[in-house]
Amino acid sequence: MSPDVFPGRVPELAKPEPPSEWYVAIGRRGRGISIVNYSDALLTMNNGEVGKQIGNWNHNQGTLMWQNPSERDPEIVAIVEKAAEYLKRAIGFAPEELAGKKLRLLNDLGGKHEASIQVILVD
Repeated sequence: MSPDVFPGRVPELAKPEPPSEWYVAIGRRGRGISIVNYSDALLTMNNGEVGKQIGNWNHNQGTLMWQNPSERDPEIVAIVEKAAEYLKRAIGFAPEELAGKKLRLLNDLGGKHEASIQVILVD
């Protein structure tokens, strides 16, 4: 029996990730990449609605993070939930998945001058 086969366990399948084309790395020529952001390819989808909902989620989720759960404004919670539902339905990925890949890319690419995604280096 193969060592990576365990009776009674279902192997985990690789979960799809957001496409690399949805990200852009930004930095300085002398220092390399210091920021990973969402690309225009993602932000302009559905006539810009994807970018709007990413903005709604980012801004309002950040607000919720600092609030006591019992004191959260229901309107802000509704905005975050609506944005998350829209993104999952429209592009197939939750905002946490988009943000997670953005963070992983920054961790992998920080300080480098080349990448498998679009890179913009300025003076």
